[in-house]
Amino acid sequence: LLTVMREFQKGTTMQQAESLIKSADADLSGDITEDEFLQVMERKSAEITSTTQMFQLLDPHGAGLLTPSMLRQALERYGMECTEDELDEMIRHVDTNKDGMIGVHEFVAGIRKR
Repeated sequence: LLTVMREFQKGTTMQQAESLIKSADADLSGDITEDEFLQVMERKSAEITSTTQMFQLLDPHGAGLLTPSMLRQALERYGMECTEDELDEMIRHVDTNKDGMIGVHEFVAGIRKR
Protein backbone atom coordinates (compact mmCIF):
# COMPACT_ATOMS: atom_id res chain seq x y z
CA LEU A 1 0.00 0.00 0.00
CA LEU A 2 2.84 2.37 0.85
CA THR A 3 4.31 1.90 -2.63
CA VAL A 4 0.98 2.67 -4.29
CA MET A 5 0.47 5.73 -2.08
CA ARG A 6 3.91 7.03 -2.99
CA GLU A 7 2.89 6.92 -6.65
CA PHE A 8 0.13 9.38 -5.82
CA GLN A 9 2.11 11.49 -3.37
CA LYS A 10 5.86 11.26 -3.15
CA GLY A 11 7.20 11.18 0.40
CA THR A 12 4.26 9.30 1.89
CA THR A 13 5.28 7.84 5.26
CA MET A 14 4.43 4.52 6.87
CA GLN A 15 2.39 6.44 9.46
CA GLN A 16 0.28 8.01 6.69
CA ALA A 17 -0.27 4.57 5.12
CA GLU A 18 -1.34 3.13 8.47
CA SER A 19 -3.70 6.05 8.99
CA LEU A 20 -5.23 5.38 5.57
CA ILE A 21 -5.69 1.71 6.44
CA LYS A 22 -7.49 2.65 9.65
CA SER A 23 -9.77 5.08 7.86
CA ALA A 24 -10.48 2.67 4.97
CA ASP A 25 -11.00 -0.47 7.05
CA ALA A 26 -14.81 -0.32 7.12
CA ASP A 27 -15.24 -3.82 8.61
CA LEU A 28 -12.51 -3.23 11.26
CA SER A 29 -10.70 -6.41 10.27
CA GLY A 30 -7.25 -4.79 10.38
CA ASP A 31 -6.85 -5.37 6.65
CA ILE A 32 -8.17 -3.56 3.63
CA THR A 33 -10.35 -5.65 1.33
CA GLU A 34 -10.30 -5.12 -2.40
CA ASP A 35 -13.59 -3.19 -2.22
CA GLU A 36 -12.29 -0.96 0.59
CA PHE A 37 -9.08 -0.34 -1.37
CA LEU A 38 -11.01 0.57 -4.54
CA GLN A 39 -13.21 3.00 -2.60
CA VAL A 40 -10.17 4.75 -1.18
CA MET A 41 -8.48 4.90 -4.60
CA GLU A 42 -11.65 6.37 -6.16
CA ARG A 43 -11.71 9.13 -3.52
CA LYS A 44 -7.99 9.83 -3.92
CA SER A 45 -8.23 9.77 -7.71
CA ALA A 46 -11.12 12.26 -7.69
CA GLU A 47 -9.16 14.53 -5.35
CA ILE A 48 -6.04 14.37 -7.49
CA THR A 49 -7.97 14.98 -10.70
CA SER A 50 -9.73 18.08 -9.38
CA THR A 51 -6.54 19.45 -7.83
CA THR A 52 -4.63 18.69 -11.03
CA GLN A 53 -7.29 20.51 -13.02
CA MET A 54 -6.90 23.48 -10.66
CA PHE A 55 -3.15 23.43 -11.33
CA GLN A 56 -3.78 23.36 -15.08
CA LEU A 57 -5.86 26.54 -14.78
CA LEU A 58 -2.85 28.25 -13.21
CA ASP A 59 -0.37 26.80 -15.74
CA PRO A 60 -1.37 28.52 -19.01
CA HIS A 61 1.48 27.01 -21.06
CA GLY A 62 1.04 23.45 -19.81
CA ALA A 63 4.67 23.26 -18.71
CA GLY A 64 3.85 21.45 -15.46
CA LEU A 65 5.65 24.11 -13.43
CA LEU A 66 4.56 27.41 -11.90
CA THR A 67 7.21 30.08 -11.65
CA PRO A 68 6.84 32.82 -9.03
CA SER A 69 5.69 35.28 -11.72
CA MET A 70 3.11 32.80 -13.07
CA LEU A 71 1.78 32.25 -9.56
CA ARG A 72 1.57 36.01 -8.98
CA GLN A 73 -0.29 36.50 -12.28
CA ALA A 74 -2.70 33.69 -11.43
CA LEU A 75 -3.40 35.12 -7.98
CA GLU A 76 -4.00 38.59 -9.45
CA ARG A 77 -6.24 37.13 -12.17
CA TYR A 78 -8.46 35.72 -9.43
CA GLY A 79 -8.47 38.96 -7.44
CA MET A 80 -5.88 38.04 -4.81
CA GLU A 81 -2.92 40.25 -4.08
CA CYS A 82 0.09 39.40 -1.97
CA THR A 83 3.44 40.88 -1.08
CA GLU A 84 6.72 39.46 -2.36
CA ASP A 85 7.32 37.97 1.09
CA GLU A 86 3.90 36.28 1.09
CA LEU A 87 4.51 34.89 -2.41
CA ASP A 88 7.95 33.61 -1.38
CA GLU A 89 6.42 31.97 1.69
CA MET A 90 3.74 30.24 -0.42
CA ILE A 91 6.38 28.84 -2.72
CA ARG A 92 8.70 27.76 0.13
CA HIS A 93 5.76 25.98 1.78
CA VAL A 94 5.18 23.63 -1.16
CA ASP A 95 8.49 23.66 -3.08
CA THR A 96 9.84 20.38 -1.75
CA ASN A 97 12.64 20.03 -4.30
CA LYS A 98 13.77 23.64 -3.69
CA ASP A 99 13.97 24.63 -7.36
CA GLY A 100 12.02 27.86 -6.80
CA MET A 101 9.04 26.64 -8.80
CA ILE A 102 5.93 24.63 -8.01
CA GLY A 103 5.41 21.38 -9.90
CA VAL A 104 2.06 19.68 -10.19
CA HIS A 105 2.93 17.03 -7.56
CA GLU A 106 4.09 19.72 -5.14
CA PHE A 107 0.89 21.67 -5.80
CA VAL A 108 -1.32 18.64 -5.13
CA ALA A 109 0.60 17.84 -1.93
CA GLY A 110 0.40 21.49 -0.82
CA ILE A 111 -3.35 21.61 -1.32
CA ARG A 112 -3.72 18.40 0.71
CA LYS A 113 -1.76 19.92 3.61
CA ARG A 114 -4.35 22.68 4.00
